[in-house]
Amino acid sequence: MKSNSLTICLVTVVTMLSVCPISAQTTHKLMPPKYQGVTLAGGAATHGLSGYVSFTNDMKKGTLKIRYSCQTEMNILGPNPQEKVWDIGVMLGASRKSLLTRMSLSTGLALVGGVRRGEFLSSNGWFSSEYERLTFFTVGIPVESHFVWALSKKFGLGLILYANLNLEESFVGMAISLEFGNLK
Repeated sequence: MKSNSLTICLVTVVTMLSVCPISAQTTHKLMPPKYQGVTLAGGAATHGLSGYVSFTNDMKKGTLKIRYSCQTEMNILGPNPQEKVWDIGVMLGASRKSLLTRMSLSTGLALVGGVRRGEFLSSNGWFSSEYERLTFFTVGIPVESHFVWALSKKFGLGLILYANLNLEESFVGMAISLEFGNLK
């Protein structure tokens, strides 16, 4: 399972790097060079459903991003505990901006944690099984590609492809986002 997740993460990262040709930040002559935004997103990831929150600030020589993401299984009837993975990280990257769109590629360091099932403990009938609850914490390398369509100066929609490479539970995800802030 770990090797499959790591393989998927590596393929995603290589794809993101090859598909997203990004150089140092460029701006349109009529636009201010400053982009600041808060992102709220939801989507799907290796472990099921995902939630995502980030703050992005463009600087003169790159992009600074702080992000939190969480992925969880959606097993209403069991087994318990549900497997979850989260990360919180600081990333640096590059972005390209036009009048209505912005594309960025970022990477950095993140603290990663979560819950996974251990040994089988008991069964409560047909629908629910109890397993040992195992928690983990590690350091990971978050990688992300983020595309934003600015619908107005303060609101936009986006698409995020993200991954976290680590030794415990690597993951990939895709989310649709709402963007708020100084987008144009």
